Amino acid sequence: MLAADGVDVRGVDRFIKAMRKRGAIPEVLAPIAGGSLSGGSGGENAVDRSFTSVASVLYDAVVVPCGPHAMETLEKNGYAVHFVTEAYKHLKAVAAFGAGIDLLRKAGIDQPLADGQDVVAAAGVVSTTAAQDDLSDQFFEEFAAALAKHRPGGAKQTRCQPDSAFSEPSKVAGRQTGDGSPPV
Repeated sequence: MLAADGVDVRGVDRFIKAMRKRGAIPEVLAPIAGGSLSGGSGGENAVDRSFTSVASVLYDAVVVPCGPHAMETLEKNGYAVHFVTEAYKHLKAVAAFGAGIDLLRKAGIDQPLADGQDVVAAAGVVSTTAAQDDLSDQFFEEFAAALAKHRPGGAKQTRCQPDSAFSEPSKVAGRQTGDGSPPV
């Protein structure tokens, strides 16, 4: 989970418990490793690592929790935006709840995103505007289902269209590109 000070502590706690019940090992990643994050409505969440020192490809998924102040911080942080974008492009499950949806928009996620408390799930992206105690079991179930579908190396690419320059296979013998020109 990508988070910063001002995070929805209750929502993070509920999400972590729900995922642990399903056998997942969630971690809280923040701008600075160690210590804890203060919640927007009080409380604290322990930080496992800094997202500036790990890559999203080391994780099976990324979740962005609510916290308007936390989102202000993360939206201005290139590492956080890149983390979400990279996870999405690598076909990882991506989810957000509450104000966390704003970071998905900033990262250029081009799947339908929730504009209400109903859960929206499309192509491995799960979202809801609900937060704290309003998070539904459906959100946890949809995310767990998206996470279970992730198959490294075997996933069918559905999020990105192939670049026209690579639409024809290279000529291996002559080491030429699809248009017959030598590789650059």
